[in-house]
Amino acid sequence: MDKTDYAQMFDLKPQECNLHILICAKKEPQLKLSHVEFVDPKTLPRLSYADHSFDLVLCPNVLFNVDNIEAEKFHQEVLTELARVGIEVRVLPLVDEAGRPAQYLGSVIQVLQEQGLGVELRQIQVKVGEGINAMLRLWNTTCVVK
Repeated sequence: MDKTDYAQMFDLKPQECNLHILICAKKEPQLKLSHVEFVDPKTLPRLSYADHSFDLVLCPNVLFNVDNIEAEKFHQEVLTELARVGIEVRVLPLVDEAGRPAQYLGSVIQVLQEQGLGVELRQIQVKVGEGINAMLRLWNTTCVVK
């Protein structure tokens, strides 16, 4: 996947492509992007980065594909951690392996809002898979001074 694919998938504006970005995906050796770091999803939910280390965190194809009570708690922890290291977080898809909306998405969003995070479900225009037409966007509602 190249820079253009991530830009299209996550609806990045041209100016956002130059932000300091963390992508939760295994790094592809041939991929060379400036201002982009990769983290293996297997390291989640704990990351070794300082608070607000990244302008943007992108999380493709890592969350919401398993539907059980342990997964709900795991997703809350992962999204809280991603919001800690990133000023803004974008996650997709929001469906399980059968293409249905994740059953516990609403309860996860409620917990994130109770933590004081801004939450938006944003429709995406680019078709990235069957049943995938929405992205979860999170942001810190407190002022971040760099």
